[in-house]
Amino acid sequence: MQITFKSSLELVLSLPKKVMGWLLDEKFRRTDLLVLAVYGVIVSFGIWHHEPWGDEAYPWIIARDADWRTFLEILFTNRDRHPGLFYLVILPWVKLGFPYIAQGILNLLFALGAAFLWLKRAPFPRVFRYLFLFSFYMLYEYAVITRNYMMSLLILFAIAALYPKRTERPMVYAILVALLLHADFMCLGLGLGLTAVFAWEHRNKFAGNRPLIISMTLMTFSALLVLWIAHALPLDHPARGRHLAFSVSQCLVPVSKAFLPFFNDSQTPGLPRVAMLASFTAFFLSWIALLRKPAPLVILGCALAPLFYIFNFVDVGDYRHYGFILVSIIFTFWIAASYPAPLGTAPTVWPRRTRAAVIALMCAFFFVGLRAVNFIYMMEYKLPFSGSRDAADAVKLLERRYGLLSQGFTVVAKNANAISLMPYLPGVKFWNPCTRSFARYYYNNKALAACTEVPSYEAVLRTKAAWGDISKAIFLFDAPLPVPEDADYKYENFFTSRKGFGYTYETFYFYRAIPKGAPVSPAGQAAR
Repeated sequence: MQITFKSSLELVLSLPKKVMGWLLDEKFRRTDLLVLAVYGVIVSFGIWHHEPWGDEAYPWIIARDADWRTFLEILFTNRDRHPGLFYLVILPWVKLGFPYIAQGILNLLFALGAAFLWLKRAPFPRVFRYLFLFSFYMLYEYAVITRNYMMSLLILFAIAALYPKRTERPMVYAILVALLLHADFMCLGLGLGLTAVFAWEHRNKFAGNRPLIISMTLMTFSALLVLWIAHALPLDHPARGRHLAFSVSQCLVPVSKAFLPFFNDSQTPGLPRVAMLASFTAFFLSWIALLRKPAPLVILGCALAPLFYIFNFVDVGDYRHYGFILVSIIFTFWIAASYPAPLGTAPTVWPRRTRAAVIALMCAFFFVGLRAVNFIYMMEYKLPFSGSRDAADAVKLLERRYGLLSQGFTVVAKNANAISLMPYLPGVKFWNPCTRSFARYYYNNKALAACTEVPSYEAVLRTKAAWGDISKAIFLFDAPLPVPEDADYKYENFFTSRKGFGYTYETFYFYRAIPKGAPVSPAGQAAR
């Protein structure tokens, strides 16, 4: 075939149309697997360079150190402010002796599963699927920081993929909804909404339909159990009885940070207001796009009502919580594709155009947010997220070189943030100067929380009063120890973790109490 100038020109002119067609295509192609592979590589890079902080260490330590009675008590009394599914999932990994990185690998598997379902089954244009996959929440906040959020998204996407066949496969659907309810309280409203809508849609089909009855019973029981777990904290929980005063900002800021993370905190004049206006435009249009589909609209309302209640009266939350506003909207858009236009109504194009406008806005949000994602990953690569890994490595180095721990040295830690070191240090004892015991740092109570406010030197004096001789104490503080006037000891800072870019309050200072007149400690010599 002879290639002429005319045919070449026609080919070039047709490229924009073909590219747009490819970007707007909703079908899954094999080439999408390449994007999934790239996503997996980037997330793996982030997990490898991420230093977990205290919140990430809690589930691992609870699963590792709590006896069965305490483990179940923590799960069923909401002591760690999360439902119990994630703790049960990581339990076998811990008990089989896997290293701490296994928790990150598990989260990577959740992320890959959620990403695959998203790319293969989500009824959205390819450009939207790609941009959301590489957005802040999917690429970093839920994928790299290992909590129960990515597991929740995997379950949620599985529900959305199954949604058109929920009547044909009610048992599978009910199991997924039950798992979602026990995955995270951020999904509580979604689980309740899905349960209520399922009951309404099948209200005339339960008679004699055993699978439907069992499915409805399972979802209802799971919802009631999670509501019972969440309704009150234990009497000795430090947060029991705390209630926030209503704030209009806690209705505005979460939406802005959900759609445009970091833009709300920008120092550029006017940018936070623009971000808030753009976010609320997308938020408002999302409701308009669903007006002709009552079931998804009800589910979205059920999803968002508990979130805004939590942000206003329970806990102001952070990015990882605000992201579920965005996730709830995308989920309801996904399942809305399963509902045709109501019978007897004239077909109109405005819902479709409004939906397209919301998706276009979110594409723009995700695109401009790529810069923030790149910044976060560079920070993970260059700086520690918290000081936990460096501090734990310092303890390991002392043990290898000088055998301090085997000589009876004990880590004295007043701050519950010390828990972020513990997964790296199996078998190392941590003594609490307030409770005067080898405290269960994973057991969140008022006594442990109050110790955080105790001045560092007061913690030293309490240890001295309990032990007498503190020459075998390795004091762990979150701030420098003021040089005290002590007739018996001089205090030597032999290691300080570098400040991280994430949770900078997880900076650790190690001190030794050296009897006056004694030679410099081996740890001190090593530090010098």
